[in-house]
Amino acid sequence: MCPIVDKIKKKFDEITNYNIEIEEDKKKIEEIANEILEYYNQDGKVEIIKIATDMGFQVFTSSFKDKLVSGFISISNENIKKYKFAKIMKINRDENVGHRRFTVAHEIGHYLFDYNDKTGKKYLNATYRTDDVFSIKESRACYFAACLLLPRNLFLEKYNQYQKAGMSNFDLVETMANDFGVSTRAIVIRFDELNIPYIETEDKVEMDENKQIAEFHDDVDIADLDTYDDHPISDDASFEMDDVNKLIFRNQRYNEILDIYTKHLDSTKQIQKKYRIRLFWIFSIILLLIVIGTFVFLCTTELTLTALPAVLGAIGTLIGSIMVIPSKITDFIFNPQEDEQMAKIIGDIQSYDKLIRENKRQNH
Repeated sequence: MCPIVDKIKKKFDEITNYNIEIEEDKKKIEEIANEILEYYNQDGKVEIIKIATDMGFQVFTSSFKDKLVSGFISISNENIKKYKFAKIMKINRDENVGHRRFTVAHEIGHYLFDYNDKTGKKYLNATYRTDDVFSIKESRACYFAACLLLPRNLFLEKYNQYQKAGMSNFDLVETMANDFGVSTRAIVIRFDELNIPYIETEDKVEMDENKQIAEFHDDVDIADLDTYDDHPISDDASFEMDDVNKLIFRNQRYNEILDIYTKHLDSTKQIQKKYRIRLFWIFSIILLLIVIGTFVFLCTTELTLTALPAVLGAIGTLIGSIMVIPSKITDFIFNPQEDEQMAKIIGDIQSYDKLIRENKRQNH
């Protein structure tokens, strides 16, 4: 067992029964978080992945088929065959880094307060975003995570420092979220937990759309939590770089699309130029031949005055029909909808990319 976990289990009795509605239990939960911070000599942005790995977990960032799932921990010897670790933790990579860090701390809370290592039984806890009311276990895990990532004394110190500096609500919350590596939502909730008055002005903080954390029922099996593209995480730097890597990957794909489109435009222009010249000469020759043919026909054929208008009308109709052909060919070869469709695709990519970047900036 990890030394700090062993120390906590020995120092605090019956922690599985702690209830944050009971003030004494709530204080003990905060004491446990402080014990961990003191053990790791953490002051500021907590190295949450280091704490999780020291407790024996292999952490993965994963893509979940159920996008509401924030993450889960699984403790079972059956995991060793697939993951080489009995303890695994999978975190939804599609959530921003602040939420991912909070989810890791939240799952550590479940491990400390809910898992009984003496029984050796399998354990699975998954968290997801919902409007449901918190259970006692979830409230406890959330409060523990807040105490671990946003320790009271340092949080108040930072708050007072930025208040004295005259920061607006928006700048204060954004700065503190960046300092502690959590979302702006976590900062505002911590204000409420510590009874700090927070007045929303016109400079209102953008609250993220992720909902509350709740847990799956106990009968959920790990097979129900489908994930793909699992990436093992060894340290906090690589965990936080996952957001950067996703943006880099997106930029690479975006540049590839632009490069393909640029080459497509160049190639299309060359083809269009070549076909324009060819079409010009082809239809010029056709029209010349029609004119010559008409002249020869009129010179070699005896026509009455009454028949002449009909013949000239037929020739005009023929020329008109032939003139429609190049316009149809031009529409086919130089289809303007192709450029419009490509422009729309690039516009959609840019719009989506903008939303992603704004989400990262607001919730980092």
